[in-house]
Parts: sequence; structure tokens; C-alpha cells
Amino acid sequence: MKEVALSLAALLVCACASSPPVNFFVLDPIAPAGVAANAAGDPLQVTRVHMPATLDRREIVREDAPNKLTISGQNRWGAPLPDMTQRVLSQNLTLRLPAGRVVLPDQPALDRTSSISVDILQFGADASGTMVLDGSWSVVPSGTEAARASHRFQLSQRAVRDDYAEQARVMSVLLGQLADVIAHQMSVPHAD
Repeated sequence: MKEVALSLAALLVCACASSPPVNFFVLDPIAPAGVAANAAGDPLQVTRVHMPATLDRREIVREDAPNKLTISGQNRWGAPLPDMTQRVLSQNLTLRLPAGRVVLPDQPALDRTSSISVDILQFGADASGTMVLDGSWSVVPSGTEAARASHRFQLSQRAVRDDYAEQARVMSVLLGQLADVIAHQMSVPHAD
């Protein structure tokens, strides 16, 4: 009996030693290409990022073919993707809007803070290997319950390499582009 237990323990150690390592990836803020937008107005806070359940997971998801997803067991996000997206989009907006205009997600909202809500339909590699960020965003002005308008976005960029580090890099770039769109809209007088 002792020999069987030792054999099982040895097999377990060997199995664990031969498992491929788990890689963790994050999204990073991207500096704007130009100068910060001149967008006076109420403070803004990204209060919500919603994603479909297929993306709202720690494992990195890719679309390998139409109607077929691959969920990687060895390549994972360092934090829940919606939370990381909210944080990085907030950081990107901080880089693009005047100081004090953006309230970070975990900070208490100031008086007259407008909420930005983002609904993501697709975020990641499609079947052709192109990274896609597709969805809509809206601003709920302070003191109200509903957004005045919803703004659609569909951003894409081809990855240089077909690996998970490149996927995270290009997804970060797409979030920077979304921040450019939002900052530009917020610099338009009476923007929603």
C-alpha cells in the first residue's frame, strides 16, 4: 500500500512538472498621439463596462473560425477583463482630457460627475486574426438617470504576430483609440 501511495505521489509530481506554464497578460494605457483635448465641463467617470459572458472570463478567448471560439487554459488575463478595460480606459481618458476632468473608477464621484457607460459586443481576435473592439458608449449627465445619446464604435487593427502578447498589445491600442473617440466627443460643445 505504501508503494502504491508513493507511486501515485511521484506520478502527480511528474504531471505537475510537465504542465506548460500559465502566462498572465494585462492591458496597458496608451499615450495619445496628440495633445490633450480642450474639454471643459463636468468631471467624467467610467462607471460601467459590460461584456458578453463569452469574454467575461480570466482565460483569453479567440475566434478561430466563424461560430467557433478557443478558450486558452495557459494564457489568462491578470484581472477580470471588464475591470481591466474600465481601469485602462479611465487611464487613457486621463491622458487625453484636462487635469481633474476624469474621476478614476474607485474614487468617490465628485458633485456633478457624469457617468460613462460602455457596452462591448466584441473585443479580441476575430477569425481572420484582426483585433476588433465593437460596441457603444454613452454619457449619463450628473443628476439624471438616462443617457441622452448612444455612440457606436467599431475599431479594428491587424496584429503583427499571432500570439497572446500581441493580442494584449493590440487590444490596448484599440482602447487608446476608443479613448481618443470619447475625448474628441467630449471636446465638442454640448457633447453627450
